[in-house]
Amino acid sequence: MQGNIEAFGGEPDSVTIAGESAGAINVFSLLISPPAQNLFHKAIAQSGFPVSNQVADGEASARSVITKLLVNDGIAADQAAAETYLDSMTNNEVEAYLRSKTAAELLEGYESSFFGMITFPYIFEDGTVIPDAGYDTFETGTYPGKVPIILGSTEEETKLFLLVDSLVDPSFRGKDELYQIVASYSSDLWKAVGVDNVARNLRSHLDQPDVYVYQFLWGAVGDTGESVIPDPWGFKLGASHSLDIPFFFGSDIWNGPMGLLVFTEKNRPGREALSDAMMSYVAQFARTGDPNEPGAGLTEWKPWSNGVDEPKCILLDANEDEATIVMSTVELTESGVKETMESEVPESLYSEALQFIDKMSERFEIDLTLP
Repeated sequence: MQGNIEAFGGEPDSVTIAGESAGAINVFSLLISPPAQNLFHKAIAQSGFPVSNQVADGEASARSVITKLLVNDGIAADQAAAETYLDSMTNNEVEAYLRSKTAAELLEGYESSFFGMITFPYIFEDGTVIPDAGYDTFETGTYPGKVPIILGSTEEETKLFLLVDSLVDPSFRGKDELYQIVASYSSDLWKAVGVDNVARNLRSHLDQPDVYVYQFLWGAVGDTGESVIPDPWGFKLGASHSLDIPFFFGSDIWNGPMGLLVFTEKNRPGREALSDAMMSYVAQFARTGDPNEPGAGLTEWKPWSNGVDEPKCILLDANEDEATIVMSTVELTESGVKETMESEVPESLYSEALQFIDKMSERFEIDLTLP
């Protein structure tokens, strides 16, 4: 990072790493990685969560891919025969076999998931690049990357995934209330695990610099049941996963043509005002480690505090005409989300909603199993 950043107009002694979704997971991994210590000075993690795997998980995954390829090629008649054949191969033979494959052929060994992405374990606790304790180091304070950090998520993260799933699965057809319940509670869980719990753990250590947390609300249905995004996309997409990215970059492009569904001339004034504020915050953070620029006239973004009823996160929203940015003292926890869901969702919808949330939590390796 420091060796190359000058070529991009950056400063070696002021490096900010940033990533969204899988990129945020990579940011988390750099925070706990001993070899990455002192290579960066600030960090931004958007819509991610700390997740890691054992080396054995990676070995098992690779073995599964190879045996599937052996069956696909007709080298082995079935999975059992492929296992036996693989055991007879030397490491050099395995390497030569895999190098003989095209990218398309290799992908046939994996299961496809969302948007054609493949499913496989990642971020291995190898004891060298990633410590054996993994993200437990956030709790113990033994992670080396103690730098100012911005953490954030969108209010309706999972609607993007639910919409895509609903295109091939009719389970939500005619069930708008169920759709919103699943989206709301699974997104709350995402924030609880990937943002608030991380912020609390980081700020429990005296040598951790300030942690700034945001939640992006633009486009969400909200208390009024209305969205600044046109129907039906305000309900179906709302404040979805990754929708905050174009606001941080001042862009109208979102997931290819999907931007055309949500960005309109009618909502342009408000969203551009919000985007200007968000860009100001993040630019100042990259410069100084503090998102608040003196004289900018923006709501003060206070750092996360572990104290009760003290500042937690800034809420980033806008109506059709202007930005609405306020601080919040609300903290979400896994147990709190579970308790709220049990108390608020009627039994007629509870069990069905829980099934979808369990699937969602399994996909992202988050536990929402209720007793």
